[in-house]
Amino acid sequence: MLTVDNLTKRYATQTIFDGISFEVPDASFVSLTGKNGIGKTTLLNILGGSDPLSR
Repeated sequence: MLTVDNLTKRYATQTIFDGISFEVPDASFVSLTGKNGIGKTTLLNILGGSDPLSR
């Protein structure tokens, strides 16, 4: 299971994520969709460890 609890990410004065939490059960399929610039790639980079959290 993937568990994210209280994730926050900021760039300078712009808050991308503010305290988001979610769980993804084992053997689940997940799709990230949304408009350009909404934070999909940022979230994947944080989960992959290549982009640090703000707190």
